[in-house]
Amino acid sequence: MSSSAPIILGGVFIPPVQTNQMDAEAKKKRDEARKQRLDSFKKRVFESSSIAKEIIEASMAKGVGICFDSDLGGCLGCFSPSMNVVCLNEKMKDEQLLSTLVHECQHSLQTPEQGMENTGKGYISSVRALEADAMAHQCAALYQMQKKEPEAFNDFMKSHGGIMMAYTQEFYKTKDANKAKAAAFKAWYADAKYVEKYDHSCCEFLEQGMMYSGAYKKDVSSEKLAEKFSYVPEEFFKSKEANTVSEQTAKDIASIEKAHIRHALNWFNRSNIKVSCDDFYVRDQKGEVHPPKNQVKAALLKNKAMSR
Repeated sequence: MSSSAPIILGGVFIPPVQTNQMDAEAKKKRDEARKQRLDSFKKRVFESSSIAKEIIEASMAKGVGICFDSDLGGCLGCFSPSMNVVCLNEKMKDEQLLSTLVHECQHSLQTPEQGMENTGKGYISSVRALEADAMAHQCAALYQMQKKEPEAFNDFMKSHGGIMMAYTQEFYKTKDANKAKAAAFKAWYADAKYVEKYDHSCCEFLEQGMMYSGAYKKDVSSEKLAEKFSYVPEEFFKSKEANTVSEQTAKDIASIEKAHIRHALNWFNRSNIKVSCDDFYVRDQKGEVHPPKNQVKAALLKNKAMSR
């Protein structure tokens, strides 16, 4: 049988060569359409924001690739460090993706202080700061883009209006982009439900390290975070606003760290195992925020010493 002969399989007519040719042609058209759309994105963003242009060009200078993907679910985009690629969800609208490109390119420029070797508190603190930083730069770009790309600005306002307004108000008041970015950075932490989604993902990641001997040992200090995100005052990284987690997140961290392999022989005395979540403020189901357990213990010890 020649390569061009039709194949009858289960009553279905299958012309393999023609199908392969159609697939190749369809792929070529898809790739060309993706390239044109991406080139259009870059042009529009570069022309509307010098901040966005600087971020994207710096990312590309590091060899970061930028592409479209149709298999990102409801995610607008992502940066893959292992592949060194920024992926945008081609199913989403242009106004959603213009600033997402800036956000993900900013992620590519960051130096994550994260991994299973981090404590639960250290990992969550780092991931929160990385995301707040990417969104602060996204706000800075959108503030410049709003005249030429109003739909992108308005779309972002619908989902993250509080953060965008924090940037806008501070910049209007001070005309200082770094102070405005700091305001947006801090505002990111104010949306408790949104932040908890990231905290939950952090716990899912950390759970994979229970059998890794080096896991949950390294903390990420406020000094380290302030050094990395220099436009944000160190006091913020020590604040209640930056260090409050839900009751569920605190329980999850405690459970993960206590179940680590190094505590296997201490199973019946797990209540005495130190866990990093004891340095977090904890928000209960009623919304009341309680001080860190370690802070309370330190205060009790201090009072006992003073009463002697």
